[in-house]
Amino acid sequence: MINTSSGKLFAFVFQMQLAASSCVMVGVQGAGLQWSVFMPYGCTLIEIAWPSRHWGFLFHNYIKPYGIRHYSLRAKAHVNWAAYEQNVRNGTKVIDG
Repeated sequence: MINTSSGKLFAFVFQMQLAASSCVMVGVQGAGLQWSVFMPYGCTLIEIAWPSRHWGFLFHNYIKPYGIRHYSLRAKAHVNWAAYEQNVRNGTKVIDG
């Protein structure tokens, strides 16, 4: 919902309208997936989780009362979390983009 590549943040109402006009939402596990509750009944949420930092697929029970279908994917990628966290703490750029 938020275009982080260009640094633009959309207003709350626009984000809600965007979710309400979407029928499929795909995202990495996180708070941004809460927008799925504004999607029309019968639409689909695809939640992606990292294997080494897997907290469980959290949104399946959350969106069930809204009639949203939920699918979960577990990413098959290895992330060196210790190195990543150290780079973040040191202010080192961790990805080019």
